[in-house]
Amino acid sequence: MPDPAESVSPATRRSTSAESPPEPGGPARGVLLTVLGWGMLAGAALLLSSALTPRGTIENDVGYYHAWVELADRYGFSQILPEYPTPVMLLLWLPTLVAPTQDAYRILFVAASLAGLAAGAAMMTRLPGARARQTAPVVFLACTGALGPITLYRFDLLPGVLLAAACVALAREEAASGSRRRGRDRRPWWSVLVALGTGIKAWPIIVWPLVLGERSRRRREAAGFIATGAVLVAVSVAAAGWGRLFSPLTWQSGRGLQVESVLATWVLLARLVSPSSWTAALSDANSWDFSGPGVSATLALGTAAQVVLLVWIAAVCWRLWRTRAAEALAVAVSATSVVAVLVATDKVFSPQYMMWLAPVAAVACGIGRARVPRWWAPVLVVICALTQLSYPTTYGWLYPGDRGALFLVGTLLMVARNAMVAVFAVSACRTAWRLTARVGSAPAGPVPTVSVPLAEGGAALDAPARRNPPMTPIPSRRKADE
Repeated sequence: MPDPAESVSPATRRSTSAESPPEPGGPARGVLLTVLGWGMLAGAALLLSSALTPRGTIENDVGYYHAWVELADRYGFSQILPEYPTPVMLLLWLPTLVAPTQDAYRILFVAASLAGLAAGAAMMTRLPGARARQTAPVVFLACTGALGPITLYRFDLLPGVLLAAACVALAREEAASGSRRRGRDRRPWWSVLVALGTGIKAWPIIVWPLVLGERSRRRREAAGFIATGAVLVAVSVAAAGWGRLFSPLTWQSGRGLQVESVLATWVLLARLVSPSSWTAALSDANSWDFSGPGVSATLALGTAAQVVLLVWIAAVCWRLWRTRAAEALAVAVSATSVVAVLVATDKVFSPQYMMWLAPVAAVACGIGRARVPRWWAPVLVVICALTQLSYPTTYGWLYPGDRGALFLVGTLLMVARNAMVAVFAVSACRTAWRLTARVGSAPAGPVPTVSVPLAEGGAALDAPARRNPPMTPIPSRRKADE
């Protein structure tokens, strides 16, 4: 019996390939309608949550940015917003050129955030595969809508979207490159986008080595990252000097145990029994930090947890490098796991940190199909909703110092959010571990066999079974689906 693949004429093949649209092409109309619909729902959720948000909470950060950048003319760039990298400080300063008042600055800031939100969703519609083009932006918009108006009043969405864009670029390259073209005609978009994200917030640098397992792209990615980083460093030094480069690191090293952090969950629960044993006060870093019995030991545990984060980064990079490939799904899930562990183990957990996790996790959900747990998407949305309920809605309920009902509700909401973040981080690590297994490794358990007769009337020989045994003993020239 001839191979079915050989029975198809070249003309039929050309006709079939001409009729089928290219996989990495633009989004279909149905995908656009779905994304627009979810975008409207996310916008409605943002408007509703803005109306319910206590005044003088989330919008204060934009006022804080404006108050600092106004001092640039008097003190210079080297003295303003030392907790942030210099490139983002310059970005926060630029709107003052056209928006001198605080109200105008706030309007322009929110408009830029909305543009970034729309750009992130539009970028995800460029993923290869109809399901991915539809799932990723829907999950992204649902998360940002559930997170509430804080999405529009923080710039943390920008590095998160840049990392997601890097994963999208990787997926499009993978879909467009054939096996013989793999490694050719590629641009280091991963490294460029990750380096830009590092200039906004330092954390994206920890995911950059994930793609270096593919030897054909190592030099190109290293060159892209170094070149982009050199430009950012040159601009930073020219604007604010060398000392300003490292101020964000020294600023973060002095942080205390923030009320919202996963590490502080035990303090939240202990306060239900003895609320007066622990106090929370506004620190010099503008966050509410705990003080009381066991806090110093918890901070030491947080330092050890950062070592765990570094060990996990090294482990997942090593497993990816063993495969000698940079599969888009494995990289996206591994990046999701790294960011999730970072958020879960840090001594600070500001609500905007979910903007780091949601975009890259949405891309992983989109391209993962059945290889990523289906409950990731709804759990991410619930985590974002609980984050909004924890801050700013019920944040003031955590500090009455008594055992009232509001104190209990506020505590339980934050504990539930922290528990779900920890569960998600563990699941992300397990999924990344599974997806980074060595290509071609033998499956666990006994190998199924089939009985193959050697000749008519002869003895049978046990041979390994194939998932799809051929209909005839004639071997096919196509690669077996092992």
